[in-house]
Amino acid sequence: KYCLSDTHRSKCKPCKDTDVSCTKDDECCGDQMCVWGQCSKNATKGEAGSTCQVQNDCQPDLCCAIHKALLFPVCSVKPIERERCFDISNNLMELLSWDMQDNKPRKHCPCAGELQCQHLGHIGSRNLKWETWRGNNRRTT
Repeated sequence: KYCLSDTHRSKCKPCKDTDVSCTKDDECCGDQMCVWGQCSKNATKGEAGSTCQVQNDCQPDLCCAIHKALLFPVCSVKPIERERCFDISNNLMELLSWDMQDNKPRKHCPCAGELQCQHLGHIGSRNLKWETWRGNNRRTT
């Protein structure tokens, strides 16, 4: 059994079996975990798709971010080179929270490694190495 919330008036519910929808590990029966919104066997805490509440819940190459389809935070892959990214310079609140080393789930994951999100005009923002961006920028000016 699991409780719907942490309050003293919470109702207990029977645990959920494998492949049943979930939003947190406590809902799943036995040693199952909630991964990509479904109770799963043989899952590892911190892997991609596992639920998280803080950045430290995820493996180092992942970040804790709210998944737009699931509407709750899961460990997500950081975008790699040439993948679409979110330019935090356009969102002051997100930029401030990243600078403060905020450990809470994010709206968007930062770029993997040393990559930087660069706006490339009509094709949107992409992750690029600084040298790649600088070289492309030099050719267009």
